[in-house]
Amino acid sequence: MTVGMCTAHCARSGYTYAGIQDGEQCFCGNSYGRYSASNACNLGCNGNPSERCGGVWAKGVFKVR
Repeated sequence: MTVGMCTAHCARSGYTYAGIQDGEQCFCGNSYGRYSASNACNLGCNGNPSERCGGVWAKGVFKVR
């Protein structure tokens, strides 16, 4: 999993946002949610450790283009 892989998947599926959690889990949605920024997104992506892909019980959220 990488940021690009998750956002591309969500874009192809017609969603507005992509969220990555725990370095490997990709979620898609059309609303951001009620939570604010967090400093818990500190795990590297399994597919590219130099990118940040959320954390334990924390999602890195990206707007799909």
